[in-house]
Amino acid sequence: MWNQRLIKLLVTITLCVMLSTPSWGAESWVGVVVRVVDGDTIEVAQNGKNVTVRLFGIDAPENDQPYSGVVTTAMSELCLDKKVQVLPVDIDKYGRTVANVVLLSDRINLSQEAVKNGYAWWYREFAPKDMKLQSLQLDALTSNKGLWADASAIPPWDWRAGKRGAASVQSEDTGSEKKPTNSKKQSQLSEASRRAVFHAIVAAEDRAMKEAMASVPNSEIMKQIELERALQTKYKQAVAREYGVTDEQMREIAVEGVKNGWLR
Repeated sequence: MWNQRLIKLLVTITLCVMLSTPSWGAESWVGVVVRVVDGDTIEVAQNGKNVTVRLFGIDAPENDQPYSGVVTTAMSELCLDKKVQVLPVDIDKYGRTVANVVLLSDRINLSQEAVKNGYAWWYREFAPKDMKLQSLQLDALTSNKGLWADASAIPPWDWRAGKRGAASVQSEDTGSEKKPTNSKKQSQLSEASRRAVFHAIVAAEDRAMKEAMASVPNSEIMKQIELERALQTKYKQAVAREYGVTDEQMREIAVEGVKNGWLR
């Protein structure tokens, strides 16, 4: 009797797990990378057909943008002519498959590897909940890896916006040269952007505290506090660079976030 009940219970649990787990196996497929278009787009051969795949959650320099060639070469060395597993997430407006792509040989996620090495930015607009990419980008930024070694490096979305702005200015007044303005600097940040900055500040403070506590024993509390403050400054500077905000803006956003309960 008990054995029968136990078997029924195990069967029920197994079915629940199967029903609640995404069936990536049915949607994913395996192919060979035959071309690296740029830092965030590849072509993968599957059943005699080349499929254009946009790597999920990242944005790499445009083809006419500084560092594009370096990044494309680095990604080629990483995945060209190698077998990969493609796990589709979506189809973008250009008809490309947006997917997480993993090397079969060592299970390296291409999106994560690109951000880890500073080859691409975490594309928070389309992957806002990907905390792994956020963490990898913060590490790359604070270590000045890849693109982050250049404090003037421009995120691709700002580069594209700048080109659109330049085209607009040229069409409005072809008789004089006008430089496109950075709308991000001149206009107030949206609430979504302020929330993102707030959570990045909180994450920076939390990381500083944990690292200080791990490095300095509690018996030397003053040294621990001193290290925590130094790490906070370092990580908050990284946040300011990443989001293009000033120290004053960060202080205002921190106050706003606490008042509005954005931690909840």
